[in-house]
Amino acid sequence: GAARIDAQRSASTTSSRSGGADHDRTGRGANSTTATTTTTTTASFWNAYGVFLQNRVGDLAGAAGCFERATGVDPQHVRSWQAWAVCEERRGNRAEARELFEAALRIDSQSAPTFQAYGLFEARRGDAHHARELFRRGLKADAQHAPLLHAWARLEEREGNVTTARKLFERGARVDPTNAVMLRSWACLEIKSGHIDSSEPAWRDPFLPAKKVPKRQLARYAERLSMVRRLVERKTADDVRVVLSWLASNKSSPSTAMGNKKTKKNEKREEEEVVGGQQA
Repeated sequence: GAARIDAQRSASTTSSRSGGADHDRTGRGANSTTATTTTTTTASFWNAYGVFLQNRVGDLAGAAGCFERATGVDPQHVRSWQAWAVCEERRGNRAEARELFEAALRIDSQSAPTFQAYGLFEARRGDAHHARELFRRGLKADAQHAPLLHAWARLEEREGNVTTARKLFERGARVDPTNAVMLRSWACLEIKSGHIDSSEPAWRDPFLPAKKVPKRQLARYAERLSMVRRLVERKTADDVRVVLSWLASNKSSPSTAMGNKKTKKNEKREEEEVVGGQQA
């Protein structure tokens, strides 16, 4: 698997360089640009077809063939290397999947989506340490990548590092306060921790999978969950219950009740702690 991947990348790169030499000799810049655009479009087509075969048809072998063709047409098409890696994992070829993830990062060492997918792969294998390192590197490349923050938060939750998970969920909610999937995960964490009463419609309804909630309301619940996080870490259990009862019956934004003028400063400090490798 590794030899085939390296050979394909080498052959494709050589072909691209040859094309560049022809461009230099002939000076046909417009034709070269058109060829590049066509190459990218063709790679995107094979990538999209591979995703269709994998997710809709269940044809993993066919999907892998499509991703291989996409990377053959355009060896710089990072999304196809990443998709191929995920496909090979699903086929049970973990060693080849890892090689493909590494190939994607050799092409683009700043690809946050690839770091996220690679980290999830390592988390599924049970290597939490390597998964954390990949998530950390991904956030250094793109600190605003909410799906990556969500993935890391779920990892820490599973590992029992609930405080760190909360901080990561909150960072993700600040980046994308209307991400219903991430807010639902965070709410489930607080429900399991006993800090939210799932029988309360005010907390339950926004996170029901079938319920469509306006973005403004989702943002309001992101604020409420942020308040839960601060209360859990700084107050007693009785304080938490009293304030959450108030939130459930009060329709105003909780940001006015938080009264924390140092929020931004604290957020920055916590962000540096997590990305810097410290565990809360």
